[in-house]
Amino acid sequence: MNVHEYRFLLADRGALKRLISETRPDEVIERMSFEYRLSQVEEELKAYEGYSPEVVAAELTFRGKPVFGSRGGSANFLPNITQKFATAIHYIGASQKYMNLSPSGAVRDKKEYELMITDTALGSFGFRVEEASQQPSLIGELTPVERAIGGFKSILEASVGPDSQLAEAIGDADIRAIKAVRYFLDDLAKEDAVCALEFKGDVFSFRDASQVKRSSDRLNQDNVRENEVEFSGRFQGFLPKSRR
Repeated sequence: MNVHEYRFLLADRGALKRLISETRPDEVIERMSFEYRLSQVEEELKAYEGYSPEVVAAELTFRGKPVFGSRGGSANFLPNITQKFATAIHYIGASQKYMNLSPSGAVRDKKEYELMITDTALGSFGFRVEEASQQPSLIGELTPVERAIGGFKSILEASVGPDSQLAEAIGDADIRAIKAVRYFLDDLAKEDAVCALEFKGDVFSFRDASQVKRSSDRLNQDNVRENEVEFSGRFQGFLPKSRR
């Protein structure tokens, strides 16, 4: 169950209570029908007791030449870099869902990975972005946007780590998704800027623009290669009972 369903139930309960209050005394059957439906809604809402809906959100902040402290940033830089970030989240999410993306053209499910800017970040200049679809899970299941932002952050972190960490981070990502992350980093490096990403209480930050440039270079298509490796093995036991 998710926030969308939770809010629907709350709205349904409010509407039913209003209908009951407006029902005339002689409308006995109608009142019984509304009261029965209300009891069903109340029972379904019990599954949410102890939980509160959480919105998937992250803070993306910047510093460097195109950023003026916490006052603001270049009107040429900010819209472009924000769009690059949103595209990377979309492509990573679609890559996680479908594995292989088309090499060109539109990528599926753009609405599912849409982000909205809800506030400016405190203490430095940047934005708080939230999942626009309002479909976060209440009980453990990650939303598509949550997985995508987590994947994006993992790639950034791995880009400054050893090759084995980077290989693991991009192992399930389509080459088009990796390119989207590199284009984001390219724009940062070109403007001599760095970014920090805070997500789920954890922060990743680049040290300086040269580190951003090295991360971008490591994600270059010439450095990302896939190879098929064959392994052979043999059974050393039997399945239980059937002895197959």
